[in-house]
Amino acid sequence: MIVAAKQKGMILMVSEEFLAEIDAAYPSLGYSDRASFVRATVHQYLADRGITLPLSFKAAPPRVKKKKAVSDEAMAASPEKIYRTKRGA
Repeated sequence: MIVAAKQKGMILMVSEEFLAEIDAAYPSLGYSDRASFVRATVHQYLADRGITLPLSFKAAPPRVKKKKAVSDEAMAASPEKIYRTKRGA
C-alpha cells in the first residue's frame, strides 16, 4: 500500500457477513469503491450530529504527486465526479 505524506490508514474490523452486505450495497448507492462509501458515510454521520467537516474530506486524499487534493469548491460543484460513479454508467 502506498501512503503519501499526511495520510493515515485505518483498520476497521467487521464480520464477514457485514462486509458482504456493505460490498453488495455500495455500488447500488452510486459509490465506485468501499473506501469512498465509508468516507462519505462517516462524513454524513458526523454532519447529522452537528459536526461540520470540509466536503473535501469525503474525497480520497492524493496518493502520488500526480494527483492534487480536492478542494471544497470542487466537491460542492460536482461530488459525483470526485467520489461516486456516474449513475447508469
